[in-house]
Amino acid sequence: MKIFIVEDEPEIRLELKALLENALYQTQTTESFESLVDQILEAEPDLVLLDWNLPGENGDWVLSKVRARSSDDVPVLFWLLFSGFIPVQKKIPENEYPGLDG
Repeated sequence: MKIFIVEDEPEIRLELKALLENALYQTQTTESFESLVDQILEAEPDLVLLDWNLPGENGDWVLSKVRARSSDDVPVLFWLLFSGFIPVQKKIPENEYPGLDG
């Protein structure tokens, strides 16, 4: 399984990469967020781990662009961290993303 990690914090990105590779997953990361949608589509991952807060656009925008340009429904897992690591959940409105349950 190939996992594309989208995280702007280098320490978190490297830790996720190491943990997943130790579990024998293939990973790809990026340090450049300018052509992020293109990078995700070119990588053809089996799963995208997507940070909600990114430089420029947020994860919701990235997901909408990936979905609009791809015929694949690659699974995407969002996460959002605040100081102190307080978990936050967002309910996605019905039918906002085809193939994704709210």
